[in-house]
Amino acid sequence: MRGFLFSLLLLGFAVPATAREWHAREGGFSVKAELVDVRNGAAVLKRDDNGQEISVPLDKLSLEDVRFVHAELERLTKAITGGMSAPAAGAPSSSGFSPPRAPSNEPATSSPAMTPAAANPASPVGSFSAKDDLGNYPTMPRTDAQAPPPATTEQLDWQASADPNPFVFALPQEKTVKSSAPQKSYSLKPQFPEHPSHFVFFEESSKNFFAFHLPTQKLAGSLHFNSSLYQNIAYSVDGHYFAATVRNSATNKLEVQVWSFATGHMVRAFTSGDSVSSLTSVRFVGPDRILIGNASDRSLQCFDIATGRKLCQVSIDHYYQDELLAVSPGGSYAALNSTTDKTVRIYDLRTGIEAGQVGGAGQIPNWAFGKYLSFSPDGEELLLYSNLGSGKHLITWDMRTGQKGVELNFPEDPGRKGTGSSYYSDRPLEWRFDRSGWLISGRVFVERTSPAIVWADTTTKTTTGQGQPRRFVDNDRFLDFNHDADRKLTLTLGEISSETLKSNREMIASGATAFDQGLPPLTPIVDDRIQEIVTDIQWKYQPDAAPTVADGTLHDGARVLANFPQLGHMYVCRPSNRALIGLREPEESRRLRNMSIIDEQYFDLVDLKTGKPLMRTKLPFATQLMAIAPTGDWAAFADKDNKERVDLFDLTTGKPAVAFRPFQNSRGQIAALEFGSGNSTLWVLSVDGELTQWKLPECRVVARRMYGKSTRLQSSPSGRTLCVASPQKMELLDADSGAMLGTLASPGVEKFTAAGKLAFSDDGRKLVMACYVGEDAQRILVWDLVANNVEKSFPFPYKPLDISWGSDDVVLVRVLSRIKELTVAAHLVAIHLPSERIGWNYLLPFGAVGFRGSDGRQWYVAGDTNQTDSTVRAVQLPQPEDAELIDDLQPLAPMLASGDRLGIRVDAEVPTLDLQRNNLAKELQDLFVAKALNAGYNPDPDAQYVLTIEVREKLTPESLRLRVIGQLFVESIQVTEVVGALRITNGDGKLVWTDEIREKTHADLITRGIPPGARLSEYFRVQQWKNVLKWLADVKVPAAIFDSSSVTGAGVSVMTVNGLEVRQNLTIPVNEPVDKSI
Repeated sequence: MRGFLFSLLLLGFAVPATAREWHAREGGFSVKAELVDVRNGAAVLKRDDNGQEISVPLDKLSLEDVRFVHAELERLTKAITGGMSAPAAGAPSSSGFSPPRAPSNEPATSSPAMTPAAANPASPVGSFSAKDDLGNYPTMPRTDAQAPPPATTEQLDWQASADPNPFVFALPQEKTVKSSAPQKSYSLKPQFPEHPSHFVFFEESSKNFFAFHLPTQKLAGSLHFNSSLYQNIAYSVDGHYFAATVRNSATNKLEVQVWSFATGHMVRAFTSGDSVSSLTSVRFVGPDRILIGNASDRSLQCFDIATGRKLCQVSIDHYYQDELLAVSPGGSYAALNSTTDKTVRIYDLRTGIEAGQVGGAGQIPNWAFGKYLSFSPDGEELLLYSNLGSGKHLITWDMRTGQKGVELNFPEDPGRKGTGSSYYSDRPLEWRFDRSGWLISGRVFVERTSPAIVWADTTTKTTTGQGQPRRFVDNDRFLDFNHDADRKLTLTLGEISSETLKSNREMIASGATAFDQGLPPLTPIVDDRIQEIVTDIQWKYQPDAAPTVADGTLHDGARVLANFPQLGHMYVCRPSNRALIGLREPEESRRLRNMSIIDEQYFDLVDLKTGKPLMRTKLPFATQLMAIAPTGDWAAFADKDNKERVDLFDLTTGKPAVAFRPFQNSRGQIAALEFGSGNSTLWVLSVDGELTQWKLPECRVVARRMYGKSTRLQSSPSGRTLCVASPQKMELLDADSGAMLGTLASPGVEKFTAAGKLAFSDDGRKLVMACYVGEDAQRILVWDLVANNVEKSFPFPYKPLDISWGSDDVVLVRVLSRIKELTVAAHLVAIHLPSERIGWNYLLPFGAVGFRGSDGRQWYVAGDTNQTDSTVRAVQLPQPEDAELIDDLQPLAPMLASGDRLGIRVDAEVPTLDLQRNNLAKELQDLFVAKALNAGYNPDPDAQYVLTIEVREKLTPESLRLRVIGQLFVESIQVTEVVGALRITNGDGKLVWTDEIREKTHADLITRGIPPGARLSEYFRVQQWKNVLKWLADVKVPAAIFDSSSVTGAGVSVMTVNGLEVRQNLTIPVNEPVDKSI
């Protein structure tokens, strides 16, 4: 064969394969050599290192090497018989979109540096390119744009310039897009090149990749892999190439592989050195080069894809994320934002020379941290978008001069404004093609002249369609995606036209915002005469009695045309004897944008005197009910996402009545709304704690007072008195005039936060509060409003959700229960104030509680699984027979509460592992002593009650079989279980409270890969112990322990569509302690 090869060389018929890496089939052999002959079933190889010839039997070579030998023989044969030069083995064919072969597990090179290898190891470097075999693959039209002059070492000042895109990238105006993705799948994700393109790509499960041509709306090519380990994925702007990093299982080295969508073959592989564990960035540079960024060795390397030749290597400052690297549209420059000095350095990728610097401490705020670096589509500007506290900072530079262009400061993240999920799956910012502004997080648009939002997305999407990326295809239109219920991903075009922006600017100039587009018109606010509400130490409150009617005045019930899954909350307006029932929309197709399945979209107004429905109000946009006027005719809503806009609806007509923005001239969000005694006064509380009083419908603010964050509001049943509960103090105001009525007596409770629910008694002489005290404890407080003192204060074993009076001695609290037997849609507990304990449980499995009406009965709405409508009911709570049993209850103090002594004991097994914990038992002892002190206990080793911290590891009879990627054998490891438990026992050793975690060996414990050299079983055990120890660090010691009888009371009843049904008493198991919610 040697003579045969030599004669071919002389005749010019063929080019012999260059030296390549050869491997033994069973491993243990590897050599770089040239194939010179095939004799007697063996390949004769000429070693590249010393020129020595060796003979290796074909059955000892790897299958890939054998295939190469046969391909080489076939190539030579065809070269002679056809009389033409043959391409090197491994060159791409013209067979169309054949599926790609899996990447070879054989090493492409043994060089320690990042080196190129052809797609097939047999191919000579530079032997082919996918561009030579495009066939019918679509192409993008080119422009006559010229690249800027290369940077030189002779010039030290600014050398960069505009670097335009070499392609015509805008979608022609006559082209529309209305199509579907290549296949149905919720895991199909749209992806894009770095710069505008006629192509959009789709990735599915990190294995399947599709190139879609927008002008023809057709699939252009696809790639399918067996592995899902491809990272740093990039696409060329002309739609031809796919690039990604993947670890070669044979050499354990990282490779950057470049594949052709046109041929389905690998074009080139660039192999990293032995010490490279990860790469930070892979980017295409123009249509035919690739840039590889390595933050660990602080280098950028640029290669020619066709030849594999390294064009330049740049030493860089450290950058910690791929988003802080940008390549110019023409591929002449790479810009990098340094994390050390905030400087953006621009490198010429043709010469490797720095072409200029911008940014730095003089232009970038001190606390700004780079988030995204980007060139404009025409290459004229460079932009840096940064996190700055809770807001954002945006700055641009002119690429021709290096001078600063635009600088915008956003007090809040604009990407979180507006309707829809805050999740967005693409880069945070998109340039408009004319550089007049930016689309941020796909939902809002800002212009370069101001940080004000001038366009906001108002389209409706399915839940699975939210957060999909958006990219401009021309100056006004953007590509939009939406998943339907059948897993189909559709492609359409949205628009932000110049006419729309002009209209929005005019609307904003009148006091509205972009989010008001399409909503009821705003009433301009009047704030010329605002009085400050001042503190008055004199107690001026007079009992504010609730409106009452005689027994039999109100109807016993009413029908609601909604089934039980639709039932939301119920609200009772005592002065007007009306109830408002919120209804949900279970069908996603009929649900308003940004409304979830639990949000109320419809509201039924019911007359409690006649038992008849009056009107159903259907919300026209996503907004949340905040308050109802006592007159039962108006309701106040706050926009669901931003909480910046108040909309008042007339419940008797179902129509919008008034709308205004209370924070028009300042930043703020609505925390609470309350009416006065009618619909002419509305109180607005901001999240920051500013309380303002508004007169309606003119939207005139008349009074204000600053209370601070975490403030709560509660009106009396008549609406004439407003209680303002702040962490510092609680005050009563006249809800109509705004006059100060006095400051409530301090509750005298340590760590009082004023967080909780409030209710005025019917006679207006008492105020009850179910509040949170301290970190997680609950407490009932009762004020005597005549004497202005705290009458009752005692702990409570549930988290309160709402509260009402049932009688003079009983309050009803809607609670959140974690006990299975008591977990229903609505759970009311009747608290007997004389005994300071729970007297009765009322369970409402399907419905909502509206609380007390003017006839003294409690109103609720209930549904049934067998009925298509629901029923409004009124019952006396507690029932007379219940009250007799409740009155017999005696006080029952907590078994353990704040101020009591508590022993701390650690019973921890020390594992035979290196957890980097020097003294685990002492560490846990100190940790839980601190937790006990924080909960209010006095740690004492001789205390009657003892908290024991147990940590154990045990073997199980189970085993887990795993195969490490890159290995053929399956390893079996014994499953272990690490248990962390907290137990509180009394002096008799009886368990009164417990909580625990169990961590068994399972494959999900592998989160970041197994470190090299680590034993598999030991790695799993370390992860289990870490999880248990983290749980112990986070778990809380309960602030109070109650006897199980404290929650069962004297009985349990169920509220149904037919009224009350009495159950037997519940017995709460000791292993499900009542105080677990505390």
